Amino acid sequence: MTRRLVPFIKALIAAALLVLVVVQVWLLPVMAADTVRSAPEFAALRIPVLVAAITLVAAAEIVLVCLWPLLSRVARQRIFERAALRCVDGMIGAAGLATVACLTIAGIATSVSAGPYTLWSLVAAAAGLGVCLVIVVLRALLVEATADRTELQSVI
Repeated sequence: MTRRLVPFIKALIAAALLVLVVVQVWLLPVMAADTVRSAPEFAALRIPVLVAAITLVAAAEIVLVCLWPLLSRVARQRIFERAALRCVDGMIGAAGLATVACLTIAGIATSVSAGPYTLWSLVAAAAGLGVCLVIVVLRALLVEATADRTELQSVI
């Protein structure tokens, strides 16, 4: 990755964070209120689903925030250090949080009816679990590469 590409990616991350904050603070509550107005029978589910949806967006924000210092490390060619693992651990935690939020939405949807929301929430939870596993494997590779680099530097 070239040094010129990193600022562009960081600008994309900043824009994505801005959009996610707007979705989290404004759009999700408005959508929840509109749903209650159009379908009052779901009024009791407004808060639990809203909390789960906000949690899901927060997980995406955490991933983007953890990605920022990793990009800085890549630009400085210092990615193979133990400190980079903290960012990767944050991403694993965020993917786990997103999986739990999707399972919560699936549980709430199942309590109402076994419709498409349950299915899509379970599919999203399975995808979140898959992302978690991929990041865990990539973390293990980063640990191995860090150990190899440390060993190589001690030889030189």
